[in-house]
Amino acid sequence: MASLEMNLYSSSLMMDTTLNILLPEKKHAVGQDDGRSSYPVLYLLHGYGDNYSAWMRKSNIEYIARDYDVIVVMPEGNNGFYVNGENGPDYLTYLAEELPQKMARYFPIATERKDTFIMGNSMGGYGAFRAALAYPDRYAAAVSFSGALVMRREDLIFGGEKNGFLRDYILHVGEWGTEQAEKNDLCLLAEKLETGQEEKPRLFHVCGTEDALTYQAGRRFVDFCRKNTSLDLTYLETEGGHNWGLWTPLIPKAFAFLGLEPYETVKY
Repeated sequence: MASLEMNLYSSSLMMDTTLNILLPEKKHAVGQDDGRSSYPVLYLLHGYGDNYSAWMRKSNIEYIARDYDVIVVMPEGNNGFYVNGENGPDYLTYLAEELPQKMARYFPIATERKDTFIMGNSMGGYGAFRAALAYPDRYAAAVSFSGALVMRREDLIFGGEKNGFLRDYILHVGEWGTEQAEKNDLCLLAEKLETGQEEKPRLFHVCGTEDALTYQAGRRFVDFCRKNTSLDLTYLETEGGHNWGLWTPLIPKAFAFLGLEPYETVKY
């Protein structure tokens, strides 16, 4: 597996931004290749307070992904919740529209829906579902690790009303009851998708039962979808909290859900 850090200018964000990329690279003899011209792509989103490097630094994603024919793209989302804010930047447009175009220009990425996946943790779990529900024609499946899916103010008042998570959630996702918040409400997006004719992405949400931040937020979304939609939604509860100790061991399970199959590795 080859890894690289890339800097580029985003017109959606109106600034330079950075991302990490993993490229499949089987061990071949000189002059041999795997004969593939393109690969599936997984957009992997970081959580609140982290950045594009979090998955590389805090999980074993590089070690796991080396056994799969998949390109992994880890963009910078800052603390923007991967939505288009009322006053910008337009993180959702960057993630779902601009970035795929740029990646397909630079790397052998398969651009078909069936080969395009999105996954994230915490804020990134929300972002993955937000993008998949808004662009069902682009993503075959999405995975949320402890995603901040349907948050209430009472979920976020830890450390008082002035904590950064609450401030940035309201700034980007929107104050509860506003048009901005309704636009970013995953339940409303799922309900709208249910009435349309678009293909619906498969969804997988996993959360720890000791997760004080997002457990209830995830259950709200899961319960709503099971009651009001026919979305193909898989839900897994497991022991643990809101941390990498829960998320990292579940990466292979998430890959299996996405339909990514490991190839036979070289044995020494």
